[in-house]
Amino acid sequence: MEASLENWIWQMVAALKSQLAQPVNVGLAEWVTLAHTHYSIAVRNTRLVGQEIAALLQWLEESVHFSPSNVHLIGYSLGAHVSGFAGSYMSGKHKIGRITGLDAAGLLFKRASPNDRLSPDDANFVDAIHTFTQEHMGLSVGLKQPIAHYDFYPNGGSYQPGCHFLELYKHIAKHGLNAITQTIKCAHERSVHLFIDSLLHADMQSTAYPCKDMDSFSQGLCLSCKKGRCNTLGYYARQEQQSKKSKSLFLVTRAQSPFKEKIT
Repeated sequence: MEASLENWIWQMVAALKSQLAQPVNVGLAEWVTLAHTHYSIAVRNTRLVGQEIAALLQWLEESVHFSPSNVHLIGYSLGAHVSGFAGSYMSGKHKIGRITGLDAAGLLFKRASPNDRLSPDDANFVDAIHTFTQEHMGLSVGLKQPIAHYDFYPNGGSYQPGCHFLELYKHIAKHGLNAITQTIKCAHERSVHLFIDSLLHADMQSTAYPCKDMDSFSQGLCLSCKKGRCNTLGYYARQEQQSKKSKSLFLVTRAQSPFKEKIT
């Protein structure tokens, strides 16, 4: 079974198990057979898998008194919406503590209502990292719109350094016909590696700044952190949820780990 799971999953598990001060239990939702099908069917399956995760959490609460408020769901791409559905199926006051959406899938979710995708209502705290939201013919791999209490847009969220299509020729030499897939995957999966990086380099946290867009940020118009307006990208994000309004934050990163970029 391990061979069918992406390498980043084991990197994430190892980082969570080894880098946190307190011992943690890490569980994996293995839904490969439901995900590796026609995309529209996989989208429908996200709700089913989320419902199953919610049922497991409710069982844990009833049987061993494990509070959902201690649960942190981390979902990548379609998995981000799986996490959202898990949260929405939890009843009333038994809310999940935190959900992190890593470049939540955009295709067929762009016009979805908050009830049909990851949204701030799904947990006590929801954060999202957007890394590949550039649209082509009206379609995007990742979801651009804010879907969390804090939405982080590294490098604007459209492309990522080191993942540009200029790198395609290098990927062709390495991956052959799979080069285009690898080029797209680079930016989409960067969300995962930014999160893992925040665990591996606790002393090198990346600060994100509230701003209306990347152009304004690039012009240096949004570099104020007064009144706690900024937040930290990744695992150590400050958890606030008092406002229903999503907060969009921007930052720049390097092309490889450690990703923290110094702003001069």
